[in-house]
Amino acid sequence: MAISYPVSLPSDLVFNEMRVTPNSAVAMSQSPFTGSQQTYVYSAEFWVAEFSITDYLTRERANSCIGFLLSLNGRQGTFLAGDPLGTTPLGTWAGSPKVSGAHAIGVKTIAMDGFTAGQTAIVKAGDWFQTGSGATTHLHQVVKDANSDGGGLVTLEIWPSLRAALVDNDTFTTSSPKGIWRLSVNGVPWSLRDGRVSDIIIPVVEALDV
Repeated sequence: MAISYPVSLPSDLVFNEMRVTPNSAVAMSQSPFTGSQQTYVYSAEFWVAEFSITDYLTRERANSCIGFLLSLNGRQGTFLAGDPLGTTPLGTWAGSPKVSGAHAIGVKTIAMDGFTAGQTAIVKAGDWFQTGSGATTHLHQVVKDANSDGGGLVTLEIWPSLRAALVDNDTFTTSSPKGIWRLSVNGVPWSLRDGRVSDIIIPVVEALDV
Protein backbone atom coordinates (compact mmCIF):
# COMPACT_ATOMS: atom_id res chain seq x y z
CA MET A 1 0.00 0.00 0.00
CA ALA A 2 1.42 3.40 -0.97
CA ILE A 3 2.37 5.84 1.76
CA SER A 4 -0.28 8.50 2.36
CA TYR A 5 0.88 11.95 3.40
CA PRO A 6 1.05 13.58 5.81
CA VAL A 7 2.58 10.89 8.01
CA SER A 8 2.90 11.06 11.79
CA LEU A 9 6.15 11.03 13.72
CA PRO A 10 7.09 7.60 15.14
CA SER A 11 5.91 7.36 18.74
CA ASP A 12 9.43 6.53 19.97
CA LEU A 13 11.08 9.45 18.14
CA VAL A 14 12.23 11.99 20.74
CA PHE A 15 14.12 15.12 19.74
CA ASN A 16 16.81 16.67 21.94
CA GLU A 17 16.27 20.07 20.41
CA MET A 18 13.81 21.89 18.19
CA ARG A 19 14.81 25.22 16.68
CA VAL A 20 11.93 27.26 15.24
CA THR A 21 12.25 30.31 12.99
CA PRO A 22 9.31 32.44 11.83
CA ASN A 23 9.94 33.88 8.35
CA SER A 24 8.24 37.03 7.12
CA ALA A 25 8.71 38.40 3.60
CA VAL A 26 9.52 42.00 4.51
CA ALA A 27 11.96 43.98 2.38
CA MET A 28 13.57 47.25 3.47
CA SER A 29 15.25 50.10 1.66
CA GLN A 30 17.39 52.69 3.41
CA SER A 31 18.51 56.05 2.11
CA PRO A 32 22.31 56.39 2.07
CA PHE A 33 21.87 60.13 2.57
CA THR A 34 19.35 60.46 5.39
CA GLY A 35 19.30 56.95 6.84
CA SER A 36 15.49 56.90 6.58
CA GLN A 37 13.98 53.48 6.01
CA GLN A 38 10.96 52.16 4.18
CA THR A 39 9.58 48.65 4.52
CA TYR A 40 7.65 46.59 1.98
CA VAL A 41 5.45 43.85 3.42
CA TYR A 42 4.59 40.87 1.23
CA SER A 43 2.19 38.03 1.93
CA ALA A 44 4.62 35.17 2.56
CA GLU A 45 4.81 34.09 6.21
CA PHE A 46 5.94 30.59 7.11
CA TRP A 47 7.66 28.50 9.76
CA VAL A 48 11.10 26.95 9.39
CA ALA A 49 12.35 24.45 11.95
CA GLU A 50 15.18 22.07 12.74
CA PHE A 51 14.71 18.88 14.74
CA SER A 52 17.88 17.49 16.32
CA ILE A 53 18.70 14.06 17.74
CA THR A 54 22.11 14.10 19.40
CA ASP A 55 21.64 11.06 21.66
CA TYR A 56 23.34 7.79 20.81
CA LEU A 57 20.50 5.64 19.51
CA THR A 58 20.23 1.89 19.51
CA ARG A 59 19.79 0.24 16.14
CA GLU A 60 16.07 -0.31 16.83
CA ARG A 61 15.37 3.34 17.70
CA ALA A 62 17.60 4.63 14.94
CA ASN A 63 15.89 2.47 12.33
CA SER A 64 12.52 3.88 13.35
CA CYS A 65 13.80 7.40 12.71
CA ILE A 66 15.60 6.46 9.52
CA GLY A 67 12.55 4.65 8.18
CA PHE A 68 10.48 7.76 8.85
CA LEU A 69 12.97 9.94 6.97
CA LEU A 70 13.12 7.57 4.01
CA SER A 71 9.32 7.41 3.86
CA LEU A 72 9.29 11.15 3.14
CA ASN A 73 11.35 10.61 -0.02
CA GLY A 74 13.23 13.88 0.34
CA ARG A 75 11.05 16.94 -0.08
CA GLN A 76 8.14 15.01 -1.56
CA GLY A 77 6.37 13.86 1.59
CA THR A 78 4.87 15.79 4.47
CA PHE A 79 4.45 15.05 8.17
CA LEU A 80 2.73 16.44 11.25
CA ALA A 81 4.65 17.75 14.27
CA GLY A 82 4.31 20.40 16.95
CA ASP A 83 6.25 22.14 19.69
CA PRO A 84 6.94 19.56 22.44
CA LEU A 85 6.85 22.36 25.05
CA GLY A 86 3.60 23.78 23.69
CA THR A 87 1.28 20.80 24.00
CA THR A 88 -1.00 22.76 26.35
CA PRO A 89 -1.72 26.51 26.21
CA LEU A 90 -0.67 28.90 28.98
CA GLY A 91 -4.06 30.59 28.77
CA THR A 92 -7.07 28.72 30.09
CA TRP A 93 -9.14 28.99 26.87
CA ALA A 94 -12.06 28.49 29.29
CA GLY A 95 -15.56 27.97 27.93
CA SER A 96 -16.43 26.63 24.50
CA PRO A 97 -14.51 28.96 22.18
CA LYS A 98 -15.39 29.08 18.52
CA VAL A 99 -14.88 31.40 15.59
CA SER A 100 -17.37 34.25 15.36
CA GLY A 101 -18.27 34.93 11.74
CA ALA A 102 -16.39 34.25 8.51
CA HIS A 103 -12.68 35.06 8.15
CA ALA A 104 -10.80 35.24 4.87
CA ILE A 105 -7.41 33.75 4.01
CA GLY A 106 -4.62 36.13 4.96
CA VAL A 107 -6.14 37.82 8.01
CA LYS A 108 -4.21 38.00 11.29
CA THR A 109 -7.05 39.01 13.61
CA ILE A 110 -9.70 36.45 14.58
CA ALA A 111 -12.96 37.20 16.39
CA MET A 112 -14.13 34.42 18.70
CA ASP A 113 -17.01 33.85 21.08
CA GLY A 114 -18.06 31.21 23.59
CA PHE A 115 -15.29 31.95 26.09
CA THR A 116 -16.03 32.27 29.79
CA ALA A 117 -16.99 35.93 30.24
CA GLY A 118 -14.84 38.59 31.92
CA GLN A 119 -11.56 36.68 32.16
CA THR A 120 -8.13 38.37 32.03
CA ALA A 121 -5.50 36.77 29.76
CA ILE A 122 -7.82 33.88 28.99
CA VAL A 123 -5.56 33.41 25.95
CA LYS A 124 -1.83 34.02 26.41
CA ALA A 125 0.84 35.24 24.03
CA GLY A 126 2.74 32.22 22.72
CA ASP A 127 -0.22 29.83 22.85
CA TRP A 128 -0.17 27.54 19.83
CA PHE A 129 -3.32 26.42 18.03
CA GLN A 130 -4.04 24.25 15.02
CA THR A 131 -6.55 24.80 12.27
CA GLY A 132 -7.73 21.99 10.03
CA SER A 133 -6.54 18.39 10.07
CA GLY A 134 -4.59 15.98 7.87
CA ALA A 135 -3.38 17.69 4.70
CA THR A 136 -5.17 20.93 5.71
CA THR A 137 -3.38 21.18 9.08
CA HIS A 138 -1.79 24.56 9.87
CA LEU A 139 -0.02 25.85 12.98
CA HIS A 140 -0.48 29.36 14.37
CA GLN A 141 0.64 31.22 17.46
CA VAL A 142 -1.07 33.94 19.47
CA VAL A 143 1.09 37.09 19.60
CA LYS A 144 -0.49 38.96 22.54
CA ASP A 145 -2.58 38.23 25.62
CA ALA A 146 -6.32 38.45 25.07
CA ASN A 147 -9.14 38.99 27.55
CA SER A 148 -12.79 37.94 27.27
CA ASP A 149 -15.43 40.63 27.57
CA GLY A 150 -18.72 40.42 29.41
CA GLY A 151 -20.25 38.45 26.56
CA GLY A 152 -17.41 35.94 26.23
CA LEU A 153 -15.98 37.57 23.12
CA VAL A 154 -12.23 37.48 22.44
CA THR A 155 -10.13 38.98 19.65
CA LEU A 156 -7.00 36.99 18.79
CA GLU A 157 -3.94 38.48 17.11
CA ILE A 158 -2.05 35.65 15.43
CA TRP A 159 0.99 34.72 13.33
CA PRO A 160 1.21 33.60 10.57
CA SER A 161 -1.85 34.87 8.74
CA LEU A 162 -4.64 32.38 8.06
CA ARG A 163 -3.84 29.72 5.45
CA ALA A 164 -7.48 28.79 4.91
CA ALA A 165 -10.74 30.67 5.30
CA LEU A 166 -12.74 30.15 8.49
CA VAL A 167 -16.49 29.92 8.82
CA ASP A 168 -18.73 30.76 11.74
CA ASN A 169 -18.42 28.32 14.67
CA ASP A 170 -15.14 26.76 13.50
CA THR A 171 -13.03 25.48 16.39
CA PHE A 172 -9.29 25.17 16.95
CA THR A 173 -7.08 22.42 18.37
CA THR A 174 -5.12 23.70 21.39
CA SER A 175 -4.11 20.34 22.90
CA SER A 176 -0.93 19.07 21.19
CA PRO A 177 -1.44 21.30 18.15
CA LYS A 178 0.59 20.44 15.07
CA GLY A 179 1.75 21.94 11.83
CA ILE A 180 2.42 20.31 8.48
CA TRP A 181 6.08 20.13 7.43
CA ARG A 182 8.36 18.84 4.71
CA LEU A 183 12.11 18.39 4.55
CA SER A 184 13.96 21.42 3.23
CA VAL A 185 16.64 19.11 1.77
CA ASN A 186 16.47 15.89 -0.19
CA GLY A 187 18.87 13.93 2.01
CA VAL A 188 19.32 13.85 5.81
CA PRO A 189 22.61 12.24 6.96
CA TRP A 190 23.24 10.35 10.19
CA SER A 191 26.44 9.38 11.97
CA LEU A 192 27.63 5.96 13.14
CA ARG A 193 29.84 6.18 16.21
CA ASP A 194 30.87 3.58 18.79
CA GLY A 195 28.23 1.14 17.58
CA ARG A 196 25.41 3.67 17.84
CA VAL A 197 23.65 6.14 15.56
CA SER A 198 23.68 9.86 16.43
CA ASP A 199 23.74 13.41 15.09
CA ILE A 200 20.51 13.32 13.07
CA ILE A 201 19.65 16.91 12.14
CA ILE A 202 16.33 17.26 10.31
CA PRO A 203 15.78 20.66 8.62
CA VAL A 204 12.17 21.32 7.66
CA VAL A 205 9.94 24.03 6.28
CA GLU A 206 6.20 24.51 6.63
CA ALA A 207 4.40 22.78 3.75
CA LEU A 208 2.30 25.35 1.94
CA ASP A 209 1.24 23.56 -1.23
CA VAL A 210 -1.47 21.49 0.40
